[in-house]
Amino acid sequence: MRVYKTILKRSGINTKGFTFHTLRHVYGSRLNDLNVDPKTIQSLMEHSSIKTTMDIYEKHKEATEKMNSLLGKQLK
Repeated sequence: MRVYKTILKRSGINTKGFTFHTLRHVYGSRLNDLNVDPKTIQSLMEHSSIKTTMDIYEKHKEATEKMNSLLGKQLK
C-alpha cells in the first residue's frame, strides 16, 4: 500500500480518499467509457451479476464523462 500512495503522490494525485478500491472503480469506468461489452466488464470485475455491473457503471456514465472532461483539461 505504501508503494501505491508513493506512486499517487509522484503523479500529483491527492491520496486522501483515493483508495486502491477507488482505482478499481476507475478501471471499470474506463472500460465502460471505451464501450467494452458489459458482460466482459462483469467478468473482469468479477461481479456476481450483470445487474451489479450495470448499476455501478452504466448508471453513472454522465458523472464519468464529466470527470474525464476535467482530467483532460488538467493534463493539457
